[in-house]
Amino acid sequence: MKKFLICDNLVHPTPILKGWAYGLMDLGYEVDFLPIPQYSILNTSDEYDVLIYPFIEEKHLSMFETYKSLHPNTKIIGCRDEWDPIYLKFRGLIDFFIGALDSTPTVIKDYKENNYEFYNIPLAGNSNLFFKTQEKKIYDSCFIGTLSHGYRNEDKFLYPILNKYNCFLGGMNYRKYNKGFIPYENHNTIRNQSKININFHCDYQILGKGKFLDRNDCNQSVFNIALSGNFQLVDHPLAKQYFGDNVIVAGEDDWLDKFKYYLNHEQEREELAHNAMVIAQKEHTWEKRMEQFINILNKHLKHG
Repeated sequence: MKKFLICDNLVHPTPILKGWAYGLMDLGYEVDFLPIPQYSILNTSDEYDVLIYPFIEEKHLSMFETYKSLHPNTKIIGCRDEWDPIYLKFRGLIDFFIGALDSTPTVIKDYKENNYEFYNIPLAGNSNLFFKTQEKKIYDSCFIGTLSHGYRNEDKFLYPILNKYNCFLGGMNYRKYNKGFIPYENHNTIRNQSKININFHCDYQILGKGKFLDRNDCNQSVFNIALSGNFQLVDHPLAKQYFGDNVIVAGEDDWLDKFKYYLNHEQEREELAHNAMVIAQKEHTWEKRMEQFINILNKHLKHG
């Protein structure tokens, strides 16, 4: 049984690798979680089979060289969403890279051309934190997120609802709306208190719109909202591939019309939300994604 050390930023709005830690533990693996940059991997003394580290930068080179000299048998896996030439300096230290995205063929090509393996593992939902409760619906809608990645069509998908309906808003600052950070562990209650959970993406996450035109990935909220057993209105076409018609996909032209329709049709909302929850529980938890990761890891180690 492998022992993992997983590193991630503790205050990230939706910590991806912390989700990986939950998934691996659900599979029965021993996992230690190290919050970075508060702590360094050099602060650890235990022996690990696998170390997973996100956003490796050139300044980390000496740290990884020292760690590898102390723990030569530990496999080091980087987690990143694009190629960086500085990774050439990490040859012999990092075994391979993972992108927590559904599909990035261009990025895979960049890594392969530089003699690194790169694998995609889609995002998922955290079934330990998101589940159906019997909360009373007190909001027409909610949006929990961040605009820190830049413009994401909030004037089309968010502000018209904020201005007219009883909407819970949490995350960072939005123009005249100053709302504080909502801890990830507190999201589920709000999801369950909302009739419609609105969820929209940055263009770079949608096929054909970003820096890498072949990048395609749904955010974690797609899966977490589904796991919470609540209705979701989302802008990403990929959500339909995951959940069929049980998650309502809309564009800027029909967003408000669909919002108004489902706000006034409770039974349809509840039926669709239940169906999406069942699908998410079976197919889109971190435990399921980590089964995929373990298969990749075993195959890589076997041929490495």
